[in-house]
Amino acid sequence: MNSLPKSKIRKEFMDGIEMLRRKILSKCEAKTLNGTNLNPRMFFNMVQSYCDLINKGGIPNIQTA
Repeated sequence: MNSLPKSKIRKEFMDGIEMLRRKILSKCEAKTLNGTNLNPRMFFNMVQSYCDLINKGGIPNIQTA
């Protein structure tokens, strides 16, 4: 979808995406780790490290995350 020009995407679809985005953002609280609010990049890196650990047979400790 990122490679398509916006003129090729129906307005109704884009309106629906924006409505979904607003709904998700209104329901979600900021994720914190050790008292620090995570930005999107930090959150992605945390999830990536959990996935890497699980794929290697490990068990992440997410109780305090």
